[in-house]
Amino acid sequence: MWDIEGLNQQFGENAMLRHEVEKMEWVFWYFQECCKREDRVPYLVVLLDLEGASSKLLQGETRNAVMDMAKSLGAFYLDAVEVTIVINAPWVFRAARAMMAPLLTERQKAKVRMLGSLEDSANLAALHATIAPELLPVALGGSAAPDVFGDQ
Repeated sequence: MWDIEGLNQQFGENAMLRHEVEKMEWVFWYFQECCKREDRVPYLVVLLDLEGASSKLLQGETRNAVMDMAKSLGAFYLDAVEVTIVINAPWVFRAARAMMAPLLTERQKAKVRMLGSLEDSANLAALHATIAPELLPVALGGSAAPDVFGDQ
């Protein structure tokens, strides 16, 4: 479940933003190392699973926290992200995106792909058309075995 207010209450104001900044700083460091070692510029594909999210994320203090975080992260880390794929997006998020679409540039539209439930074969096919199934975990219809702790 997505409970940003609860997270901030338990771990302090802007806990999620601090986490995201720390994560992105590590990603930038790692990208720089890859660039030096492999002589190429890597890009980040973000896979955001909204399963369990509700319209509460679009209301009140939670909405303000999410919008402030998006603004801050977008200002400093936008160019690292090639595309963000949102999966299991509830209808309210897809409707909000559709209403915002006319205000977005083509580049902005191309950077975010929003899919509904992956139980729908069309959404799963769209995910697999964007990310090869061999790179996705079994839970997302792929065959990858994530090496979370670097043991492989």
